[in-house]
Amino acid sequence: MEAHETNPKLSVGGGRLTVVITSPFAIRVPDSVLDDLRERLARSRFADPTPGPPWAAGTDPGYLRELVRYWANGFDWRAVERSLNAYPQYVADIDGGQVHFVHVPAVGPAKGFPLVLTHGWPSTFTEMLPLVGLLTDPGSHGADPADAFDVVIPSLPGYTFSDVRADAPATEPVTAELWAKLMTDVLGYQRFGAFGGDIGSGVSTWLGVLHPERVAGIFSHHPKYPPSERRTNLSPAEEAFVQGLSERGDEDGAYAHIQETRPDTLAAALIDSPVGQSEIGRSH
Repeated sequence: MEAHETNPKLSVGGGRLTVVITSPFAIRVPDSVLDDLRERLARSRFADPTPGPPWAAGTDPGYLRELVRYWANGFDWRAVERSLNAYPQYVADIDGGQVHFVHVPAVGPAKGFPLVLTHGWPSTFTEMLPLVGLLTDPGSHGADPADAFDVVIPSLPGYTFSDVRADAPATEPVTAELWAKLMTDVLGYQRFGAFGGDIGSGVSTWLGVLHPERVAGIFSHHPKYPPSERRTNLSPAEEAFVQGLSERGDEDGAYAHIQETRPDTLAAALIDSPVGQSEIGRSH
């Protein structure tokens, strides 16, 4: 990957003085990495299908074979890379770790209100990119140009080009503090809104909890639910919805349980096998 330094600046974060270096960033995956990927895909071995309907026991092996064939021979990463690099990306050194983010100012003379959009799992900052044009340039999409926003899309710690935090686990509160420093200490926004889904929902919620003086509002399509003893006065439809979520978790939540309890065991297989990582296709 490539990054180019700009002038560093001093900021106060977490009770100590830190040097924040913000640099423009471009994705440049080396040819050797792509060659290695194709070689691994060509050597893939596939399990026999489990008796029963396709997808009933997880990723369908027939679908997976076709996916791997396309991945190895038809998928054009360089075209994707060019499309991603059309968005202005940066990295900032915050408290000794690199945070990658997209930053697109509002279009037009009016000053846009800033929004920080946080992705979830198993995803990356790319899931938020379709929102950029709608939010930064509403006039081009049939809306009022005065409603334009400045958009910031960080990558969660350990995702794509953001570092894993060595000094603290990347919990939602820890990540929220990083985002607060990014928005205020690095980008200079004193007041902003937050949006997120999945893990990004928790990060956005914690931003509001920890920094209510900065966060003007929170929007989430994946809100946190209170403990069962605090769920009072629910309508029958709401009760059915909550019960359905619980049943779905029991049926389809094994992946989350192993990743929450034994992540290093699973990581040994996933880091070495692109086909193993393709299990994400099950939910996408």
